[in-house]
Amino acid sequence: MSSDRQWMYNRMRGGYLNPKFVDGVHVFVQFAISQPEWIDGPRIRCPCSMCKNRKFLETENVKLHLVQKGFVPDYYEWRFHGETTTRRNYEQGTGHTSAYATESLGPYHTMVMDAGGPDLDFDTMEESPNPIAKKLYEMLQAVDQALWLGCEKHSQLSAVARLLNIKSEYHLPERCYDSLLEFMKEALPQRNTLLENFHDMKKMVERLGLPVEKIDCCERGCMIYWGVDSALKCCKLCGHPRYKSTRRESTKHKGDVPYKRMYYFPLIPRLQRLYASKATAKDMRWHNEHDKEDGKLIVPGPNNPKHKIDVFLQPLIAELKHLWEVGVETYDVSQKHNFQMRASFLWTISDFPAYAMLSGWSTAGKLACPHCMEYSDAFSLPNGRKTS
Repeated sequence: MSSDRQWMYNRMRGGYLNPKFVDGVHVFVQFAISQPEWIDGPRIRCPCSMCKNRKFLETENVKLHLVQKGFVPDYYEWRFHGETTTRRNYEQGTGHTSAYATESLGPYHTMVMDAGGPDLDFDTMEESPNPIAKKLYEMLQAVDQALWLGCEKHSQLSAVARLLNIKSEYHLPERCYDSLLEFMKEALPQRNTLLENFHDMKKMVERLGLPVEKIDCCERGCMIYWGVDSALKCCKLCGHPRYKSTRRESTKHKGDVPYKRMYYFPLIPRLQRLYASKATAKDMRWHNEHDKEDGKLIVPGPNNPKHKIDVFLQPLIAELKHLWEVGVETYDVSQKHNFQMRASFLWTISDFPAYAMLSGWSTAGKLACPHCMEYSDAFSLPNGRKTS
């Protein structure tokens, strides 16, 4: 390989650029952009002697850098641009190899590689990810672990994802699911990496970092049992009990069933995920281009919360205040450094009924339009009470 690419280090000839070097740079760039898993949108890693494969640049800038500075030393194998490469632990004598460019474990491999980026060699990064980001990147270890020695169809991660999907689709009870896993582990070859129970599988998937909070609510919508009120047993406003009464009293809260519960999807980890993924990190730096990932919550029904919507928005408001006043440490995979992320709330998009709940403006009657206000052309029908 190195004999075929001697042109990489013969940049000048007779005081001028070597035509073979110029042609070789063009071939290199064409190869790099043909490997979608190893690029960041329209940008590729710059292998010049200054950038040393640490930065992603536009292809024209990469060509310019190579012409001006030449290639990083001893880069005959384009391992950071998609050529099959041997992992460092093989070089250190462990004997384990892994081909990243030409082999894949299907959508599960793509999912995790998109989250972690095509190269997680921390020694080449300008700054190591913070502990929260590292939890996400640990999912790569599951991609590399075969289900058993010699298994080519499934990794530990793909098996877990498939089994969890089966449990969800067919509503398998946890005890039945654990018994099935126990039998499968016994039937598989020894030293297999299949997890033994549902609890361990949930813990593994949780490292993806997209949590959901379950928050108990007053049945009448007066309050939520959250923050300083999380330990209360009854509503502090109307006195309604938090949990349904059961025949068998239990001292553990695990068996208590609340009258009402809402599901909150926190905003902060979802914003951090957009910076951790190479597919979206670049767009997050440009306010006129990026698509914002909103925090979400599912307000329990069946009644419309109306003016009590503020009760259910408390977790979101707390997160927004923290993002504005303090911020959170976040890792930008495209820039290879940590930064203190801050965010502000700009606007909402909603229909008129939702607008009324969020803003407190009455969207009925003569002043229904918040723009026209008293200059509205609203009128009442002669024989009716409704305003048109």
